[in-house]
Amino acid sequence: MNPTLSIGARGPAVVVLQTALNKAMPALPPLVPDGAFGPATRSRVVEFQRSRRLSPDGVVGPNTWAALGSAAVGGPPVPPGFPPPPAPPGQTPAPPAPPSPAAGNGAGAKIAAVALKEYQNFGWFGNTAFNPSNPRIAGKRCSDSVTRKRQGGEHLREIFSIAGGPAADRCLTLSKQAEAMYGRSYSASERNNTDIVSWCGIFALYCAKQAGLRLSGWPLKYSIGKAKPTDEWRVRGPGEAPEPGDIGIIHPMAENHHFVVTQVAGTTISSIDGNSGMLMEITQKNGGYSAQQVRGSGGGFLAPIWERVL
Repeated sequence: MNPTLSIGARGPAVVVLQTALNKAMPALPPLVPDGAFGPATRSRVVEFQRSRRLSPDGVVGPNTWAALGSAAVGGPPVPPGFPPPPAPPGQTPAPPAPPSPAAGNGAGAKIAAVALKEYQNFGWFGNTAFNPSNPRIAGKRCSDSVTRKRQGGEHLREIFSIAGGPAADRCLTLSKQAEAMYGRSYSASERNNTDIVSWCGIFALYCAKQAGLRLSGWPLKYSIGKAKPTDEWRVRGPGEAPEPGDIGIIHPMAENHHFVVTQVAGTTISSIDGNSGMLMEITQKNGGYSAQQVRGSGGGFLAPIWERVL
């Protein structure tokens, strides 16, 4: 029996689902069978459910599996980074192969690709309209004065939910009190008590999880100084260059801003930043940082510990 799946699920069953959706709806752009049940997979599930007159809740239960029928039988091999399916009774499962450095390098590029896709699909642009049905995020703006719906709040809730951020449901609406606060100066403490918490680091963790890394929920697990067995990230050394997929942290004692490194060219670093810009957006910064600038602010770069997260 296939398991019930919803946003945030990961593993071989999601690969089977994604492959089945591609077979069942061949006229649509194919999903990447990466084993991560993210926003794109959920949207395709909703489209499929509507086409079969099922409740379009985005949850894949017995009725949706039944409607997928033979397309959901079998599926491709388990992708790297996911545990193998349980062995049949009486058999001992083979131990998983340790991840190679090449697999780690590929995963870093995948994190960067996820971040870039988030910017393309949910970033805010100059000609974008505020609209309750628009999924693009502008977290400081209300898109419906009656319902108090936050602009892009539904996808922002998905980011919080998958990353393990606090009070994800608060992302859906923007109170009048919070809207007024954003029109003046405010402290981080007032913001956290009045509205959602700062989500730049939550967004960075979300991108890593969507790339298939097996990580704990927010906050990021890493140590400064002596490493701990529970660490999932490590701080790159002073002479170590950042790489795509790293998480940069600048001015940790002030705004403590996190960003996803997407490209390193010489001394310049390009990134995708959550909770950025004038409207609390997802932004792209081409050559917006340098390693010297980041480390000079007291910050640094976090790299995944591949043997623990793949």
